Amino acid sequence: MMAVLQSVITVYFSMYARKKTAATTTRTATSFREELSRLLGSKILLNSRDVAANAHDGIYAMAFGLNTSLAMMGNSILLDYTYDDRNTTRIFYKHILDSEFYGVSGPVGFQEDGDRTGVFIIEQIRDGTRVVIGTLAQGQLIQWLLPTEKIWERNNGRPPFDEDRTHEILVKRSISKVTVITVGVLAAFGISLAVFFLTFNIRNRKKRYIKMSSPNLNNLIICGICIAYICVVLLGLDLQNYVTLLSTFLGISRCRAQT
Repeated sequence: MMAVLQSVITVYFSMYARKKTAATTTRTATSFREELSRLLGSKILLNSRDVAANAHDGIYAMAFGLNTSLAMMGNSILLDYTYDDRNTTRIFYKHILDSEFYGVSGPVGFQEDGDRTGVFIIEQIRDGTRVVIGTLAQGQLIQWLLPTEKIWERNNGRPPFDEDRTHEILVKRSISKVTVITVGVLAAFGISLAVFFLTFNIRNRKKRYIKMSSPNLNNLIICGICIAYICVVLLGLDLQNYVTLLSTFLGISRCRAQT
């Protein structure tokens, strides 16, 4: 199982700010994790997946949104707000979505549909351990933390294709000249023999033993055999190998179609 999971890449949302600068709330992500670790009695790491920092910044986002919406409320105060007040709800919602600040969970912002923007962590399982190999901030390029050769070491250092790619390889197959010549000679011999019998039937058509052998039917069979032998020669030719003139090519193709 560990061999199968080796080099597997996962992406998830970063729960803590990765910069050491102080957040808008005047505390750093490190101090927040240290305080949370002391209260919980367990170590909270940078790549932990708990939602404490998001809850902390979510409260501040609501506070900033409510604070900036006061100018739009006129003479109304927050104590007058009820859940049935749709107009005030829209004002709160708009200003909360417009809130942008740097919190203990990283850059905080919201898309039009209400989804949180932030930083994504790209991890790779290496020797049974999850290792952060890159980060992706909203609207920016991926910041790789490891060289490309190490990330894709199982693919000779090259990123795999993100889609199936089909390469068409045309393999030219043809019949050897020896086979074509041999079959052509045999077909020519068969045609010559058939023509000989046809000539013999025509010349001796008035003789009794020829009349008794259904000469018309025999002649028809001989003509069909001649056409079959001609088809052997025409269909056995590899036009790309043996024919260079365009007129000859078109002529043989026309004969093929007619036969």
